[in-house]
Amino acid sequence: MSQILKILLFLLMFLAVLVAFLWFPHPTEKTPPSPLNTSLQKKKTDDVSNNSTCVTENTINTELEKSWNKTWDGNDLLSEGFTADDITLILHKYKNPNFALQWRRDLYRQKSYQHTNDQSILQLRQSAILDAGYDYISTNINYPRKALENYANLPQTERQQLLMQHSPTVEDIAAFISAETLSEKELIELVQYVEEPNRIIGGEPKAYNLMNLLDYSVAYSHNQLFDELLKLGVTPTNDRYLPNTLEWAILPLAGIKFRQKETGKIQEEDRTRLKQISKTIQKLSSYNLGLDIQKNTQGVKLLVYGYPVDLNHDDINQLYNEFDIDLLGIKQKDVLTVKELSPEALKFMKEKKRVFEHNSDKTTEHCKNVEANTLK
Repeated sequence: MSQILKILLFLLMFLAVLVAFLWFPHPTEKTPPSPLNTSLQKKKTDDVSNNSTCVTENTINTELEKSWNKTWDGNDLLSEGFTADDITLILHKYKNPNFALQWRRDLYRQKSYQHTNDQSILQLRQSAILDAGYDYISTNINYPRKALENYANLPQTERQQLLMQHSPTVEDIAAFISAETLSEKELIELVQYVEEPNRIIGGEPKAYNLMNLLDYSVAYSHNQLFDELLKLGVTPTNDRYLPNTLEWAILPLAGIKFRQKETGKIQEEDRTRLKQISKTIQKLSSYNLGLDIQKNTQGVKLLVYGYPVDLNHDDINQLYNEFDIDLLGIKQKDVLTVKELSPEALKFMKEKKRVFEHNSDKTTEHCKNVEANTLK
């Protein structure tokens, strides 16, 4: 019996040891890191460091460029003897086309009668404010002018009396057009009282790059007003950089083409618009205006006010056959090119390039290598 107990105790002890071995964790030998893994980890760390360096260098160069651009503007270059065309191209290249458009547009407007008159009024206002003991306060002249701001709500008899005392300016007419508070018939009546309807619009803040009333009439699709302005001797705008009146007339093609692509056909409203565009083009044909048309194997690309309009051969034929719009018959616009830069402007551009070369050349190859290694 005792022998049997000894055997049972032995078995119990054996089972206890086995359970303990299987149940509780036991230490394992650590595998040494692979030389390949170590190399990859180090490369990853180096790439992060190098990328950070390149980001920092690029940021510094960007900030340097911003700082440099703040040290000059178009008027500074004008006072140094640069031509308007030179300055336009420099602004286009080293700032952006919007800066160039704005500066060139404002240069024209500074020559307008109303702009000169407005500046005189603003200076008088500002002097009065300072004399009264106030700090500098920004002042603006709003259009239509205060005497005419309620014109749309007056009966016909009072309108005529008002216009006999306060002749509207082109800025007043432009403001009424953009506000869309008067009918086209009322606008035609109002424009008869403008002393010089062919003036450049100098003070209307909503004018953007619309330079005269003819541009306004085209942009806002006032076709009868357009005809009346031509009778009054208003001539189309025709600049080598700013949009001319023909470009404003053709601009709706971008939207028409987009809607045609979406629906598969030209909408009825767009058909009416295309017929009017055709008439406008014909009326402007004697003014020697051009479009920036780039021919290619698929058809043409129109660059209208910075908007590219791609038209294939079928589009061109449809416009000609259905709407009598002969795009290929319109002359090429004489657009400003960099080849026309003066020696002074080229020297200025080279100086700008030199300023950045010593900051960027030493890092360019380094950062290119970092980028290439990162992509591996």
